[in-house]
Amino acid sequence: MAKKSLDRAKDKPKIICDSHAVAVDMAIFTVIEDDLKVLLIKRRLEPKEIWALPGGFVRKVEDLEDAAERELYEETGVRNVY
Repeated sequence: MAKKSLDRAKDKPKIICDSHAVAVDMAIFTVIEDDLKVLLIKRRLEPKEIWALPGGFVRKVEDLEDAAERELYEETGVRNVY
Protein backbone atom coordinates (compact mmCIF):
# COMPACT_ATOMS: atom_id res chain seq x y z
CA MET A 1 0.00 0.00 0.00
CA ALA A 2 2.85 2.41 0.77
CA LYS A 3 4.30 1.86 -2.71
CA LYS A 4 1.01 2.89 -4.35
CA SER A 5 0.98 6.11 -2.31
CA LEU A 6 4.54 6.89 -3.39
CA ASP A 7 3.70 6.21 -7.03
CA ARG A 8 0.76 8.63 -6.89
CA ALA A 9 2.91 11.27 -5.21
CA LYS A 10 5.37 11.15 -8.11
CA ASP A 11 2.58 12.11 -10.53
CA LYS A 12 1.61 15.26 -8.61
CA PRO A 13 3.42 18.52 -9.39
CA LYS A 14 5.66 19.83 -6.63
CA ILE A 15 4.71 23.20 -5.22
CA ILE A 16 7.85 25.29 -4.94
CA CYS A 17 6.22 28.58 -3.98
CA ASP A 18 2.59 29.32 -3.18
CA SER A 19 2.86 33.03 -4.03
CA HIS A 20 4.70 35.25 -6.48
CA ALA A 21 7.33 37.88 -5.81
CA VAL A 22 9.18 40.38 -7.97
CA ALA A 23 12.80 41.30 -7.31
CA VAL A 24 15.26 43.83 -8.69
CA ASP A 25 19.02 43.51 -9.02
CA MET A 26 21.37 46.31 -10.03
CA ALA A 27 24.57 46.16 -12.04
CA ILE A 28 26.44 49.39 -11.23
CA PHE A 29 29.59 49.97 -13.30
CA THR A 30 32.21 52.71 -13.33
CA VAL A 31 35.64 53.29 -14.80
CA ILE A 32 38.46 54.31 -12.46
CA GLU A 33 41.88 54.96 -13.98
CA ASP A 34 41.00 52.96 -17.12
CA ASP A 35 39.78 49.96 -15.07
CA LEU A 36 36.16 48.80 -15.27
CA LYS A 37 34.70 48.30 -11.77
CA VAL A 38 31.40 46.75 -10.62
CA LEU A 39 29.65 47.38 -7.31
CA LEU A 40 29.12 44.19 -5.27
CA ILE A 41 27.82 43.50 -1.78
CA LYS A 42 28.63 40.72 0.66
CA ARG A 43 25.37 38.88 1.41
CA ARG A 44 24.00 39.11 4.97
CA LEU A 45 21.39 36.38 4.39
CA GLU A 46 21.88 32.79 3.24
CA PRO A 47 23.97 32.01 1.39
CA LYS A 48 25.94 34.36 3.66
CA GLU A 49 29.27 36.04 2.99
CA ILE A 50 29.31 35.60 -0.78
CA TRP A 51 29.64 38.46 -3.26
CA ALA A 52 26.45 39.45 -5.09
CA LEU A 53 24.83 42.27 -7.01
CA PRO A 54 22.76 44.58 -4.80
CA GLY A 55 19.05 43.89 -5.03
CA GLY A 56 15.94 42.68 -3.30
CA PHE A 57 12.19 42.31 -3.39
CA VAL A 58 9.79 44.93 -4.75
CA ARG A 59 7.16 46.04 -2.25
CA LYS A 60 3.52 46.07 -3.36
CA VAL A 61 3.36 49.86 -3.05
CA GLU A 62 6.41 50.72 -5.19
CA ASP A 63 7.43 50.54 -8.82
CA LEU A 64 10.62 48.88 -10.07
CA GLU A 65 12.66 52.10 -10.17
CA ASP A 66 11.70 53.06 -6.61
CA ALA A 67 12.50 49.53 -5.41
CA ALA A 68 15.90 49.63 -7.13
CA GLU A 69 16.75 53.01 -5.57
CA ARG A 70 15.64 51.83 -2.11
CA GLU A 71 17.51 48.52 -2.27
CA LEU A 72 20.67 50.16 -3.57
CA TYR A 73 20.64 52.67 -0.71
CA GLU A 74 19.76 50.05 1.95
CA GLU A 75 22.53 47.70 0.87
CA THR A 76 25.30 50.14 -0.12
CA GLY A 77 24.46 53.65 1.06
CA VAL A 78 24.72 54.84 -2.58
CA ARG A 79 22.14 57.30 -3.97
CA ASN A 80 21.51 59.15 -7.23
CA VAL A 81 23.14 56.67 -9.61
CA TYR A 82 22.65 57.37 -13.32
